[in-house]
Amino acid sequence: MRQRLMTSCVAYLLTACSAGAPFASLTASSRDTTHDEMPGIEPAVLPLHTLGRYIVDATGRRLKLASVNWYGASDTELVVGGLDKAPLKVIVAQIKKLGFNSVRLPFSNLMLHATTVDPSAVVANSHLASLSPLMVYDEVVRELSAAGIYVIINNHTTHPMWCCNFDEDGLWFTHDYSEDQWLDDWTMMVKRYRDNPMVIAADLRNEVRISRHKNKLLPMVPNWGKGGHDWRAAAEKAGARVLAENPNLLVIVEGINFPREHLQGVANDPIRLPIADRLVYAAHNYAFISPSTLGEKYGDMQEPNLHAQVAREWGYVVSPARHFTAPVWVSEFGEAYNASDKKWFTYFVNYLRQQDLDFAYWALNPGPKASGDEELFGLLQDDWHEPISDWRTDQLRTILAPRLGPGIEPGWDNLPHNHFTTLIFSDFDSQIATDRRDWMPEAFKARCREGERIVGVSLGHKGSNRMNHGVLCSDYALNLGTEDVAVVPNSGAGRLDCPAGRHLVGLAQSRVSGKYQAAGALCAGSGRSLGTSCYEIRFAIKDDRRTLIPADWDPYARKGQCELNEYVSGVTIEQGVVSGLVCCH
Repeated sequence: MRQRLMTSCVAYLLTACSAGAPFASLTASSRDTTHDEMPGIEPAVLPLHTLGRYIVDATGRRLKLASVNWYGASDTELVVGGLDKAPLKVIVAQIKKLGFNSVRLPFSNLMLHATTVDPSAVVANSHLASLSPLMVYDEVVRELSAAGIYVIINNHTTHPMWCCNFDEDGLWFTHDYSEDQWLDDWTMMVKRYRDNPMVIAADLRNEVRISRHKNKLLPMVPNWGKGGHDWRAAAEKAGARVLAENPNLLVIVEGINFPREHLQGVANDPIRLPIADRLVYAAHNYAFISPSTLGEKYGDMQEPNLHAQVAREWGYVVSPARHFTAPVWVSEFGEAYNASDKKWFTYFVNYLRQQDLDFAYWALNPGPKASGDEELFGLLQDDWHEPISDWRTDQLRTILAPRLGPGIEPGWDNLPHNHFTTLIFSDFDSQIATDRRDWMPEAFKARCREGERIVGVSLGHKGSNRMNHGVLCSDYALNLGTEDVAVVPNSGAGRLDCPAGRHLVGLAQSRVSGKYQAAGALCAGSGRSLGTSCYEIRFAIKDDRRTLIPADWDPYARKGQCELNEYVSGVTIEQGVVSGLVCCH
């Protein structure tokens, strides 16, 4: 399957590289220095994180990724395209001219360990000929960063090749390259760019799909959360590795490309990361492929059908305040400059515009491709010195700037449904506070970010066992702060009560032999006096939500939720799990 605009919102002035290291450490002041920002859009402050369906900067303002794919380093030449046609600085200048604020930069695993570059692949940049392919990749990252362009490093393939078909690179490991080697490569890459804040994300793997195996008769089929060749489990391992080395990175997880499940598994089994607000999902779409083997191609669908199809596959993930809500970055889509039928591209861009989604166009590169075919999707002239301006770039210009989200949409902060986050902690820690101390070892924990409080808890089942599935966090109406947190272990009294003057910001539960047990609570002082008028709600039998804002945030579980202007001072425990809330105002 073939792989596949945009204005820089921010740039960070990078210091010169130190000898013996790919990137010099940046000072605190250089991390906040910006230039070339888009008119009318405030510069971002790194690092980034997520807030519901949006990527936001350190101030909570939305940053929309308007990206382009610049391929080549994962192909047979081992370096990005165009270095044989134009100086690196010239190519980067064209990216700026087109208006991209970020670049998806593919690599192959074997490229990382290759030692030499074919001089003919960098003839317009002869100073790169003596470097290894990874060192050339460093130079590309450095030049993009210096120009104020964000970099998303993308593991595209294992072997240097033109991706993607029914081949041995369908999974994240192959017969000659293990999962452990893949994980080690991610550790190495994250360490390599840890001191460059313009490297903002790790895109874990491109187009996971059915894979041939050299030593087996039957192909290997990936799945989402079912064991065996479980892409969800592998992505969680890699995401944990990435965040252990650099907790400031976004972790990007694409769904399963073939069979065309995409992100449909997220509804029941979302990705779980040690730092929950670093997760971004990715999706691809092209006119020439189909949702199923024998089905209608996306390019043949009428607009309502196309929109409904992609919403089922991945678009639903941006629904607000659900247990799975996260940003979706459409990291590949594109069309030939000479397409005879332009309707698919028009329909698809309309969907991106309506949903105001982050995206990455495929591709920057003019031809030829590594496969030898002409590249019709590219946005640069054949000499790589000037961009193309045509019907595609006309449409792409309409989705460059963010339209929705915090700091962008007028009145966004005044709407209560924008102030909720759901954290799932039935089988994993889900903590988004900047204080990441393990406040209750041997238990699964949910902890709201600073400034938020728990206002809801959900109760579900795993088999015959009851469990607390998630918590609902909010900062709406009450700015309580999170001073002087205190851990309250479960003493077996049937209640977990915060000390006077404190409110609930975290819950923990243990699991022994498949049975769940409330383990404790995390309570925080507010720095202000709290109201003491309280009442109890119970939700063991059915939902007891004192407000329906946001919508059904955990539809597979029963929920208790306080009013918008209330806080939780304690919880009640029945049959080992939390099934009641003490709401106060």
